[in-house]
Amino acid sequence: MKPKLILLASILLLALTSAPAARAQWVQTNGPYEGSDVHDLAVIGTNLFAGTNGGVYLSTDNGASWTLDTMGMGLQYVWSLAVIGSNLFAGTDGSGVFRSTDTGKSWRAARTGLTGGNGLYVPALAVNGTNLFAMTIGDVYLSTDNGTSWRVADTGLPASDHVYAFAVIGTNLFAGTTGTPGNGVYRSTDNGTSWRADTNGMGANAYVTALAAIGTNLFAAAHYDGVYRSTDNGTSWRSVGTGLPANAYVYAFAVIGTNLFAGTYNGLYFSADSGTTWRADTAGLTRASYSVDAFAVIGTNLFAGTAYNTWTAYNGVWRRPLSDFGISDVSQITPIQNSIQSYPNPLSQSTTISFTPQAAGYAEVSIVNMLGVEVARLLTGELGAGEHSFTWDAGKDACTTGMYECLVRMNGQVETLPVVKR
Repeated sequence: MKPKLILLASILLLALTSAPAARAQWVQTNGPYEGSDVHDLAVIGTNLFAGTNGGVYLSTDNGASWTLDTMGMGLQYVWSLAVIGSNLFAGTDGSGVFRSTDTGKSWRAARTGLTGGNGLYVPALAVNGTNLFAMTIGDVYLSTDNGTSWRVADTGLPASDHVYAFAVIGTNLFAGTTGTPGNGVYRSTDNGTSWRADTNGMGANAYVTALAAIGTNLFAAAHYDGVYRSTDNGTSWRSVGTGLPANAYVYAFAVIGTNLFAGTYNGLYFSADSGTTWRADTAGLTRASYSVDAFAVIGTNLFAGTAYNTWTAYNGVWRRPLSDFGISDVSQITPIQNSIQSYPNPLSQSTTISFTPQAAGYAEVSIVNMLGVEVARLLTGELGAGEHSFTWDAGKDACTTGMYECLVRMNGQVETLPVVKR
């Protein structure tokens, strides 16, 4: 018997040592709960929030566990999430916008100025510095006071359009619309006060459901029409996306450095060359969870929220290491919190503003007043890692006494610093 046992052990050892390594794949987290449609994801520090058809869930341990707090909100159907500093905003299906200042433990309505009916249906929220935009059916609203009050900011947008997407490049704001007539991409250069269509090169049925920016490249996903790219602030577009299905319905984009992720009705796709070519990355995702509607990044992990499919038992939040996509320099997505300094502050004439990014990338440094209007642009361009300094001459820019903010946008992050002019 002994020789047979040795032979069997040898065969087992050979089988184990010659087996291929386990394939990297997506892993479903433990929530938010079985069957939950996840429509949006947001991050504050190491806190991950999921907006679902049953409220906003919070995970503090990379999805290992989730909690639900509905104080002040109730079990709202949450379509969208946004973050400004420590303020978390939730756009709902029929009840407007809610705000939480304590990481989702309690909520208060923030809808003064949002009109009834369509104005209370908020499928998308977006942030530009300290400005918060709420996209509704037929209207765009702007709040400059953390959702306390809102005003319409949609002159030039067709009244019948649904605005589902938003992107920023410098002082240009872009809105992606779906509806007839007038679907496509619209641009505003005055903080949303007025808009104009920028659809040259797009197909006639370019219902735009997602927008993203990588440096000066703008990407638009059009329902049943693929992905378009613009290199001239939306003035002209051309179709890109080799490897994407012809009928790919893109719900969401995520940008990490020069890498672009697309969440679609038929799975998740990844591009490492600014959208020119794509490959599917659905390993581990069940067929029922193929509809990817949201992305978020915490540390070295990418999270995807799934929704909409009939077999809802597998919807929820999924996790995968960024290293699986060849993204090893995670410093490019690390927030640059607490890196801005200004001296003197308060200032009488001028001040030196310095910050220290951890990784190289495209950066924008600007000064805005408390209405969110830009009063000075200090930098637009590529910067290396390490300390950089810029001088803001408030007197030269004819800025009066009052409170201002310095905004630093770099590597997908935004940091603000209050600056006081005496």
